Amino acid sequence: MAGDVRTNWNIGLTTLHIVFMREHNRICDLALQKNSTLTDDQIYTIARNYVIGLVQHITFDEYLTTLLGRSQFDTWIRPYQHQPEIKPKIFTEFSTAAFRLGHPMINTPFKLIENDGTLNGTLSLGQMFFNPSLLTTVTYPQILNGMIRTNSKERSLEIVD
Repeated sequence: MAGDVRTNWNIGLTTLHIVFMREHNRICDLALQKNSTLTDDQIYTIARNYVIGLVQHITFDEYLTTLLGRSQFDTWIRPYQHQPEIKPKIFTEFSTAAFRLGHPMINTPFKLIENDGTLNGTLSLGQMFFNPSLLTTVTYPQILNGMIRTNSKERSLEIVD
């Protein structure tokens, strides 16, 4: 459970949620080591802010610049400025179009790769849908190596079976 049913959409996404949860807990431990007088809420907030910043860095400085290209990123993604009059909700245009951008880029079958680079099996996207029980037989390194060592498909209008 991670606050959103899509956490278990596929084991790659589930594994990333676990990685960020563990990073959050690691930062909690470090914060407590540095200052044992912090309250649980203070420790949680410190770790939460760190992980939010980490996800923002990955998204804006690594993913979007690679996806769009630096010049397009600089043209279309302006520096963030808080605008209190804008309600913090998702726009319909984003949820129906842009939010789907990555779906055709999913490469199947999903490869399970060992640390030494050997292929240890594959899974179809259908096998991974809302099936976190796979994590009892498949290891995190196999999943992460599969994600790291598999190129995404080119952007297109196609949808994965």
